[in-house]
Amino acid sequence: MDFKKTFDTLPHRRLLAKIINYGIEGKVLEWIKIFPTNGKQQVVVNGAFSMWVEVLSGIPHGSVLGPVLFVLFISDFPDSVKSNIYLFADNTTIFGGGCFTE
Repeated sequence: MDFKKTFDTLPHRRLLAKIINYGIEGKVLEWIKIFPTNGKQQVVVNGAFSMWVEVLSGIPHGSVLGPVLFVLFISDFPDSVKSNIYLFADNTTIFGGGCFTE
């Protein structure tokens, strides 16, 4: 399994919920809240500009914090699989069955 696209589509609200679940709070939590949600995007087609909209998913590439947030987001994935599983960066290998729990 390749989680490469997850890095780009990771929902900010779900990420923050998991971070809070890990017990991260205070100034660190406030800083993390600002980090992925500080972006806006606009589309240009044939010279016509769309309105600016807030980016609601994805983690900025090229940062030190981005991969850490991604690992926090997927670190509970093995808990939902009744099989042997290896996580490495944005790749996962499931072997020996692979039955998901409810």
